Amino acid sequence: MLNWDAIGAIGELLGAIGVLGSLAYLAVQIRSNTLEVRNSTVHNLLDRSVENFSEVMYTDIPFLMQKQLTGQVLTRDETARINMLLRRNLQHFELVYLQFKYGHIDEEIMDAYKEKILEHTRFPSFPRLWPQIKKQHTISFQQYVDQLRHPV
Repeated sequence: MLNWDAIGAIGELLGAIGVLGSLAYLAVQIRSNTLEVRNSTVHNLLDRSVENFSEVMYTDIPFLMQKQLTGQVLTRDETARINMLLRRNLQHFELVYLQFKYGHIDEEIMDAYKEKILEHTRFPSFPRLWPQIKKQHTISFQQYVDQLRHPV
């Protein structure tokens, strides 16, 4: 016959098993949720990139970009339009960078965006524009762009 101490011990054991089972279930749920958040983040960033590209594709911006990259002189208005494009894209790139910094996207995606950022820093107007807008970005993104532009 079981005494109360034995019944209490069995109850504690069953309670501990229940707690362990609950913790295992929560761990699986957290992992699943983390993966879903990462997938959603990547999807949203790529959607935004496609949307940005589509907005520009049917304008004269590609011609202005080519004009600037081939050394042709842009008018003041054309330069302003290119600078607005660079500013908008840098804001998007900062969002991507911050998602990477906080672990929501992986290094493979960030490496692809790094190339896009570098491409933007090669525009002739970038060296004049960046000091003007730099402080509008987070310090860590400022440092990231500067390090990309001038690797040590």
